[in-house]
Amino acid sequence: MTAYVNKNEEPRLKRVVRIDYKDDPYGSPKTIYTSHLDSGFQPATIQDFVNRYKDQKLVYLPSAKTITITDYEFETVERYLDSEEAIAMNTDYIYMITYEKLPEAFRYTEMYKKLKDIAIKFTQSQAYKELKLSGFKIYPADVLYSNCATFIIDFNKFKLEYHRGQLLVEKHCAEQLFKEEKYQHLFERTNTGYYLLRDLEN
Repeated sequence: MTAYVNKNEEPRLKRVVRIDYKDDPYGSPKTIYTSHLDSGFQPATIQDFVNRYKDQKLVYLPSAKTITITDYEFETVERYLDSEEAIAMNTDYIYMITYEKLPEAFRYTEMYKKLKDIAIKFTQSQAYKELKLSGFKIYPADVLYSNCATFIIDFNKFKLEYHRGQLLVEKHCAEQLFKEEKYQHLFERTNTGYYLLRDLEN
């Protein structure tokens, strides 16, 4: 199924409470994002946080995990909220509480929009027609230590891989198709063993 975002829709941002802390007095700064403070899932506020935990030394907080998208030069592009996990924290080590707005999920990021444009461009290619493809979905391919730099544009039986600014045919997918002589003219093999589409600008 094609994954489209309404062009008139603003990126969906969620206001979260950002808590900067250290694991111990000498530790490196870390950050968590809290979108709510209890099972009622009401939006978290700084005032509510202070009122609720001002007399507690150890707190157990719902931490909204974030994924950092990096570009091919390893610079941070943006972050988006992913799943949630609980974390125990010593309030003595908190040194700053602020608000921040982050996209709620990957489909509301600028990277998703960029990949969607690539996918739409691909639907005009010769390979798309010959492989009889329809629709697509887009998702992160690798998330290592909350960082992501590789993404998949999935056309069901055919996948494109966007890795640090370079668009390739997903290796396993290309090798399977390349075995069939009628598809060989669509691909061009690189020195690294990856494949490019002949009629799609890399």
